[in-house]
Amino acid sequence: MRIYSSHIVDGNVEALLLIGAVEAAAFDLAEAAAEDAIRSFEFEQKLAPLQFVRIMDLDKQDDGAIMLHFEAAEKPSVTLGQYRGIKTGIPRNDTERFTSAALDKATANASVKIPGLLVERRLDAMRLQRRSDVLGSVKYATLSDLYMILRSLNEGLAVPLSPDSIWEAAMWATQELSREDAQKTVERLLAVLGEALSQSGEKLAPHIIGQAVETRLKQRENMDAEQAADELFLTYLRMRGQSEEQWRDEQRPLAEELVRTELVLDAVAEKEGLQVSRDELDEMTGALCAQYKLTRDELLFQIDEQALVYQLLRSKAAAVILDSAME
Repeated sequence: MRIYSSHIVDGNVEALLLIGAVEAAAFDLAEAAAEDAIRSFEFEQKLAPLQFVRIMDLDKQDDGAIMLHFEAAEKPSVTLGQYRGIKTGIPRNDTERFTSAALDKATANASVKIPGLLVERRLDAMRLQRRSDVLGSVKYATLSDLYMILRSLNEGLAVPLSPDSIWEAAMWATQELSREDAQKTVERLLAVLGEALSQSGEKLAPHIIGQAVETRLKQRENMDAEQAADELFLTYLRMRGQSEEQWRDEQRPLAEELVRTELVLDAVAEKEGLQVSRDELDEMTGALCAQYKLTRDELLFQIDEQALVYQLLRSKAAAVILDSAME
């Protein structure tokens, strides 16, 4: 195994490794060869076992060698303070506030150093949750459809509207069609779309608008769950006037707070010797696949299985804190 490049900064690890053809041939699967190479990398770099490993690229060369690009985090530094017998000052029957107070105090009592990669992973999970939320929204679906239809029609105008004007027209059309007194008919849809483009000074025939609607419907039928979720998430961001990078920056303080609490729970789980069974992990994976409408492979591409193990352990660690917490 040859290290082409490696970066280890503030607990974040990224490396590009070459697994020789002879080394790779000793394994039936490239993934197994990658796991062995990462362990060798840990040994050479004198690192503790890395956490939250994500393989970015696994490229098999013509000669049988494998180029491996991965990222991971060093084990975070956590020094626990008091986490048993926390005094919350809140009645236990006020479940939400009692839970929040107990976990907040246990976290405040600990000293934690947070690798930036863990914050990014948490932001990824928050994005997945937000995508799931908007995927079930009729409002975002309607707005997305109308925007795509109007954008398509705009291409045929003699004097096309600006991108901002198309978006504003889609917003107006969505509001018109969602009014309680609005007629829910195809004729009404075509009329609203035509009116939305009227500021261009050009009037489109209903059959041309109808063709654009049909094209959009066929496009929707050919979209998989991932494509549909991504499109609606972009619509959500556009409504907020944000890029995805701006959204992540806005959510970062919350992500850091959540990661800090998670690291404390990880430390409690380790100190208490808590374990997760295969059955518990399979049950959680199945529930998440159903919730997010993803296959198991799609889910594990976005969230590493080890992260799910930690999530289950955190639930058990939180129970340790809460069971001993006092009003």
